[in-house]
Amino acid sequence: ATYSKRGSYHYLCNACGYSFTLSNAIPIKAVNLKSLTPAKKKLTAKWTTASSISGYELSYRKKGASSWKLLKVAPSKKKYALKSLKAKTKYQVRMRAYTESGTSTIYSAYSSTLSKKTK
Repeated sequence: ATYSKRGSYHYLCNACGYSFTLSNAIPIKAVNLKSLTPAKKKLTAKWTTASSISGYELSYRKKGASSWKLLKVAPSKKKYALKSLKAKTKYQVRMRAYTESGTSTIYSAYSSTLSKKTK
């Protein structure tokens, strides 16, 4: 979660509770996850690219699972194929952009979560 107050941003990890504050940080616009295309044991995610970022963090899980698997994706990419998935299984996918600033990493909000079933 990200909170803004008078020119500074407070970041809080919902998973582990770690938090930090950056002054005059430039917020990153959330990624628009446009589509998930199913194929045999595969899903291809497509999104609108963001500018001035270090990369993307793509998260996926089987529907109903509690934990997400994370993948780093290069900033120049507009799509990514999740391979070696289970056939005829519903997956959820979300993503966010990030930028590295000194020793800190700044994340955008997560995109909407999309769900699709593999073939």
